[in-house]
Amino acid sequence: MNEKLDDKITILYNDDDILVVKKNAGIPSAPLKSTETDNALFYVSKIFPQIINVKNLYKKVEGGLIHRIDTDTEGLLLFALNDESWQNLYLQQKSNSFLKEYTALCNKIDDNSRTLPGFPEFVFKDINLNKNILIQSKFRNYGPKGREVRPVLENENTYAQKKASNKLYSTEILEVNKFDNYYKILCKINSGYRHQVRCHLAWAGFPIINDKIYNSSCVENDSVGNLQFYASKLEFNHPKTNQLVKFAIDV
Repeated sequence: MNEKLDDKITILYNDDDILVVKKNAGIPSAPLKSTETDNALFYVSKIFPQIINVKNLYKKVEGGLIHRIDTDTEGLLLFALNDESWQNLYLQQKSNSFLKEYTALCNKIDDNSRTLPGFPEFVFKDINLNKNILIQSKFRNYGPKGREVRPVLENENTYAQKKASNKLYSTEILEVNKFDNYYKILCKINSGYRHQVRCHLAWAGFPIINDKIYNSSCVENDSVGNLQFYASKLEFNHPKTNQLVKFAIDV
């Protein structure tokens, strides 16, 4: 099933328990308030109204949304269509068995994280064309209203440690392809912090093209185009059949 909703959302798959859609960049995954209408949850609820009443343990207003992505990110969202499916998928996420892959088109800026404030020294090996590199850190919110994040290492100063998450987050680099003027990088995570992949890549000197927060060449430049970042694959066990299912888009 490939049905477009308002040219912003495409339904890729649905059954009695789950719904997989692709959203365009610039569309929020869910509302902040129940009265907001320009978001993926609202659009899919036109066809699947039951999605609104699914009990969400994170935020009631997000209904059946179980895998969300940033407003600026294009790609896959996952919704549960009933309480039992939401709880099953929630537990898979908590156990780190729910895998997510992201495709990023990146600039190479060696001093990117030294140009931007608040980043610790990058201590992992150079990405370049190496594969299976694991970038790990805790995170802390950063900047006005905490709209950005920064990695935190174990040996950082006391202030950063006090503000850091309790959990260590990992971004695995699966594949790196170099083109004339950009790099295409495939990443995998099994649990996520807000802006995790964007921040980790920027820290490593490979900020995503048009990232107005983490790319030092276009910070706060509203004239740049869409963020070149895609939620490109989801892999999890179906909440009813327990069979492994995979959904992917081409980038």
